[in-house]
Amino acid sequence: MEVAGFGVTARDHLDAIFELIDESSSITQVLAPDATGRDRLLSSARLAFEVLDQPTAHAAADIADRHELLDPNGRHTPIVTDARARRRPHNPLLAAIRLRSLENVLSPTAQLTFRLASSMPRHPEPIPRCRVEEIRSWPGQVPLAVIPQVLWPGVLTPWIEDDDIPARAAAAMLLAKLGSTRAWSLIALELGLPAAFATTPSALVTRMRRDGTWRALLRALEDLATNLADFPPRIDYSARRWAAEPALIAQAVRSMKTDAAPRIMVDRDRLAGLLWQTYTGGDARYHPDYGTDAPLEARYASRTHDAQVAELVERAGEELHRLTGHPDCGPLEWRPP
Repeated sequence: MEVAGFGVTARDHLDAIFELIDESSSITQVLAPDATGRDRLLSSARLAFEVLDQPTAHAAADIADRHELLDPNGRHTPIVTDARARRRPHNPLLAAIRLRSLENVLSPTAQLTFRLASSMPRHPEPIPRCRVEEIRSWPGQVPLAVIPQVLWPGVLTPWIEDDDIPARAAAAMLLAKLGSTRAWSLIALELGLPAAFATTPSALVTRMRRDGTWRALLRALEDLATNLADFPPRIDYSARRWAAEPALIAQAVRSMKTDAAPRIMVDRDRLAGLLWQTYTGGDARYHPDYGTDAPLEARYASRTHDAQVAELVERAGEELHRLTGHPDCGPLEWRPP
C-alpha cells in the first residue's frame, strides 16, 4: 500500500498510527478507563489519520508540524547520526516522512546516514540482538568488505576524475557512511587511510556543494550502493587489507624472477607497491611502507603499467593470496559490472 507517497506494509502503517497516537497523547494515558482517556484516544487517532492521509511526505510533515508531531528531537523520529540512532527500532514510514521533509536542510553527514538519495530514506538499523563478534554486517549500510580503499575508476565519472586519487579515497569513505553511524575516523581506519584523512570527505563535499554537484554525487553513491548489494564483489577488501602484511608481500615479490625477461626492468620495491595496491584496491601513497615524499611518478607505478609488469604482479598476487591463507575466493582485481 502507498501512504504519503511511500510504499509500505499494512503492519508499518498500523504501527505508524500507534506511534503518532503515542507521541500526541501517550498510549498509557489514552488507554485510561475513563471518558477523558477515550476522548483523547479518538482525538489522537483522528490526528494520526489526518497526517497519514496526505498525498506526499511534505504535506504529511506540514500537518505533523502544526500539531508538534514527528519531533526531530523526540524519541519517535530522532535526527541523530551517531549510535543513539540505533538504540530502538523506528517506524520506517514516519522516519521517511520526517526525513524527506528535512532533506534540504540536513547536513551531508545526515544525508548519507539516512540515505536521503534513496526512494525511502530511513534510520540506520537498530543494534542486533546478538554478541558483537557475531555481527558481520548490518542491513542498510554498505559492508566495508565490498569497499576498496580507493573507489574503482570510472564509477563516479564525471563528478570525480580517475586521476584524482584523494577524491576517490574520500568517495570510498562517503560510500561507507551510507546508512551507517560509523565515525569518520573509524571509517578512515577501516579503509587503511591515515587518521588525518578523516577530514577529507567534508572538504570534498564542501567543494561539490559549491559546484552544485553534491546532490548528483549523492544519488550516484546510492546507485553504487544498490549495485554492490545486488552484485557484490567476490573480493573481501577488508580481509585483504588486514592480511596483506608487508612481510608477506616482500616474500611474494622475492619468489618472482624479475630478471626472467630482459626487457622487464622493475625495482622490487616498486613491484611490492604495485602488488599491494592491486591486491587490496588501495593506493601506495596511503601505505606507510610504500608511500614516500618523492614525486608521484617515482613513488609508485600507476595501474597502466605494461603487460610484462602486469604479469609479474599477477603471479606475485597468486603467491600472496596463498601466503595470506586465501581471505576470499575472488580474482586479483574486480570492477563493478
